[in-house]
Amino acid sequence: ASIKENYKFTKKNRKAEKMINLTNKHTHIMHIKVVECNNLKAADFNGLSDPYVTIKYQKQQAKTSIKRHTLHPVWNEVYSFGITIDDNHENIKEENMLIQVYDWDLISKDDLLGQYNLHIYKDILQHKEDSLCGWFALKDEEFKDNTLGELYIVLFVEPINTTQVKFFIDNPILDHHVLEQREMMLGKVEKLYIQGIQQEENKTISLFIGSWNAGNAPPCKDLSLWLS
Repeated sequence: ASIKENYKFTKKNRKAEKMINLTNKHTHIMHIKVVECNNLKAADFNGLSDPYVTIKYQKQQAKTSIKRHTLHPVWNEVYSFGITIDDNHENIKEENMLIQVYDWDLISKDDLLGQYNLHIYKDILQHKEDSLCGWFALKDEEFKDNTLGELYIVLFVEPINTTQVKFFIDNPILDHHVLEQREMMLGKVEKLYIQGIQQEENKTISLFIGSWNAGNAPPCKDLSLWLS
């Protein structure tokens, strides 16, 4: 089947689906799922906040919905970004993706509740992985204070070929087939993350009774194999 047959494009999906920003220079797509935050700072007089998340990478930006009156917002929203990765990763070693959590205000300027600077190479590619999942401490405007709550994200990076790039440039809004595949892949990443935590807990118990378990958390490689 052709790309257009695999990714059926309908007008019905145009209104709600996220944009994907690709150019002919991009070699990969990074899908990031903003899951939730925990223990955010109270920015309003009622002791709560109205948080939302922004994601910035180069000239690409995304923004989640606003969650009203909460310090523990849940989004489960997914966004996709085009990135370029060469064979030796030299071009990406200094690249960051800035993830910021704001409190929405009707009249005054929105307040920064915390932020996390995702290092694409150091956090992911350096470990020969193509995925990342977990809780990350939010820091202040100067990236010093890390007691501003936590952000839970899931992401994976997938290579794309020139045919896929051309298709997404011509059809920048993701349809339901693409979104379902993306959700499935992110679900696999999160499942492996949870399994890794459980293995670590079991390993700790084994060490306590004096036995040795050399098992590590499962690797997150070649996500395309999980589709079979």
